[in-house]
Amino acid sequence: MEFNDAIHAEFEEYCAAIGKVALDFGRLETTLDLALGLLINSQDIVTGQIVVSRIQGFQVKVKLFQELSRRHFPRKRSAKHELHAVIDLLTKSLDKAAEDRNRLVHSSWAIVLGRPRSGMHYFAQKKRGKTRKDNGRRIKVARIRRKACRIRELTDQIERFRLFCAGMPYTPSSLRNMLCTIEKK
Repeated sequence: MEFNDAIHAEFEEYCAAIGKVALDFGRLETTLDLALGLLINSQDIVTGQIVVSRIQGFQVKVKLFQELSRRHFPRKRSAKHELHAVIDLLTKSLDKAAEDRNRLVHSSWAIVLGRPRSGMHYFAQKKRGKTRKDNGRRIKVARIRRKACRIRELTDQIERFRLFCAGMPYTPSSLRNMLCTIEKK
């Protein structure tokens, strides 16, 4: 394999991994929309979806998810208290997924040649005070794949939470299991 072929193969691997992050995040946002629709109007899901379709911005949806979920399950018993911990962890995980997705999808990518840090680098602009600075960090493709996997797992957690909101039975132990699964991420 020639040098250029190796660079091209590495580039293709990164494109595929970043594409998975983008696609998996799209599925996460759709699942969050379905959960929001249910939380807005559990009697008429179509009405809830109409309202959700008008909401602009993922962060607005995450905040609304947290507020509506807490309202849907007020703190009364210890199991409900555990549920609030689950809601808070889901919200934190949603924020982290959005941050990861934005950093990976909206960064400038370049192949840097030369030792010791040759390979794909991303140049995400980070705010430092009032200025923005490129960081030029190397990230391995396996790490990007793990981020995509975490986004898929979070999507499954949001789907389980949505089904729970729709009336699926739960026990305090199932809440603890959900909490432990989210905390491990």
